[in-house]
Amino acid sequence: MRYQELIREIAAGRVSPVYLFSGEEEYLKEDALRRIKGALIKPEFLQFNYDLLSGKEISGTELLNKLLTLPVGESKRLIVIRDAQKLNSSVKEKIIEYLESPSQTSCLILWAPKVDLRKKFYATIEKQGESVTFYPLRDKELFPWVRNYLSRRKKKISTDALGLLIERVGNNLGEMAGELEKLLICIGKRNEINLEDVETLVGAVKTYTIFALTDAIGKRGEKEALSILSRMMDEGTLATEILYMIVRQFRFLLRTKNLLEKKLPEDRIIQTLALRPFVAKNLVFQTKNFSQEKLIESFGNLLQAEVEIKSSIKTPRMVLELLILNLCRD
Repeated sequence: MRYQELIREIAAGRVSPVYLFSGEEEYLKEDALRRIKGALIKPEFLQFNYDLLSGKEISGTELLNKLLTLPVGESKRLIVIRDAQKLNSSVKEKIIEYLESPSQTSCLILWAPKVDLRKKFYATIEKQGESVTFYPLRDKELFPWVRNYLSRRKKKISTDALGLLIERVGNNLGEMAGELEKLLICIGKRNEINLEDVETLVGAVKTYTIFALTDAIGKRGEKEALSILSRMMDEGTLATEILYMIVRQFRFLLRTKNLLEKKLPEDRIIQTLALRPFVAKNLVFQTKNFSQEKLIESFGNLLQAEVEIKSSIKTPRMVLELLILNLCRD
């Protein structure tokens, strides 16, 4: 089961006695927990009927006692075990036994990162309870997610602004929610977030992403690009990941340049590139900074950088710094 299906089940009043929450997207897990909590427990009884436990510390006896305790008031009990991948074997056995006849007045959520669902413990939960995998949202899911987030606050966002926002923030929903809250504060009583809002606020915050780096190189802003590179590497971004995205950017720049040479209109170029309109428009703008000869020549520099990262006595940081200087200068 995926997050969207779970939300529909909760909205319909169907909550399973046992869930396995796994996967990388923590924000969606928190949202699902909030919804289940709201569906099962009245606020005035939350302190009596909600337990948050650690998988590393809980014992089987303690867990069963909590699961079999009757709830207070007109609610159900909700027990959440974080780091469920750290449960010891005896606790796992108790949970498997419990799954044969779970309490109808309690809900157990086992919370874990990415796990192997083929292993006996997780496979049993998937068979006898409900397994929900929380994947990062894809682009086609991220656009409506942002619009729905704003709609609940009676706000909107322009298409260009949304494209830039996703380009700079990516699909980490925790970070996205934080940026949206900043934007909502910034626009005040205004109904719509526009492109200038995102450029001003999010651009100032998200200066160390790979997209900001490739954008700076595309504008041939070597000082800005070197600064972003330095911060990214200090934060632990891999040199190979950075190089991959720079290569990707120059492939798109060369394709865009070739399409412009054919005198294709901008809407046809956007359609041919199959990228978000804002990204494609940005590429059209950036190609003005490069001749076709410079773009073709750049691939020699990119290949050399790849070889040197793997085999050179130069540090990966030095290799990328020299690469950026070569790409940004005539």
